[in-house]
Amino acid sequence: MANIGATTAFYKVETSLTRANNEVSKSMERLATGKANANAGDRSSYVAMGDVFRLDFAGTKAGIKGAQVVLGYLETGMRVIDAASGLLQRLQELAVLGANGTNTTEDANAITAEAEAIADEFNRMMTSSTYKGENVFVATAGNKNVAIGGRSANMTFGIGTITYGGLYTGGTLAVKPSAGATTAGSLTVHIESIQTKLNSARVEAGSQYAALESALNYTLDLTAQYELGFNTVNDVNFSMETAHLAKNQILQQAATAMLAQANRGQQGLLQLLQS
Repeated sequence: MANIGATTAFYKVETSLTRANNEVSKSMERLATGKANANAGDRSSYVAMGDVFRLDFAGTKAGIKGAQVVLGYLETGMRVIDAASGLLQRLQELAVLGANGTNTTEDANAITAEAEAIADEFNRMMTSSTYKGENVFVATAGNKNVAIGGRSANMTFGIGTITYGGLYTGGTLAVKPSAGATTAGSLTVHIESIQTKLNSARVEAGSQYAALESALNYTLDLTAQYELGFNTVNDVNFSMETAHLAKNQILQQAATAMLAQANRGQQGLLQLLQS
């Protein structure tokens, strides 16, 4: 018995066409945006994974910048130590020159005046050298922190204060070159003691620099891996998505043709009535 209702084939073909249309639309959206998860219902777990990668990426990028600033601080500290060592070397020369029996009073006064000026400059450098407005030398070595990424990735740094009270006290050189002395005296002893402290500070700063530089290199590699991980789960695979689009476009065209064919089945009833 023939009837004029839509046939089963019509409904099946219509369903297939709707599905193909949806897939084509999704593929076009992914290809247009470059995102594998462009649609609201696309692999939400991948989106969550991508967000975690992005979070870690943001942390390490900021950590790299912070670490580079700290490297600048340590470099500044080592330059101050270099300059301070240079002042001590000249002070050592004056201590030895002062212990010369041929020095006149004028000679001794000139040596002492220069020694006082050098000591003042040494004191100024040790007390007022700053980096970004903060003192280069801190009360306790390594008591400052720098975050070099998320997930509690921290390191410590800081060049400890160098004491030199035996050399410079009350705003003046505590031990002056001795005019006419037979030896350089206790001044050289203090100078050598302070140089030992400067050397320790230099090794301390250099060690912190090397450790931070190594951590920075690791963080740079880690940042690249986070970016790669994000791209892996977030970016569309153009070759696969293009193939998927082509496939569904073929299905879309075939379903459209079959839908027209299914509709022709009703035309036979019309022809029967017209005959």
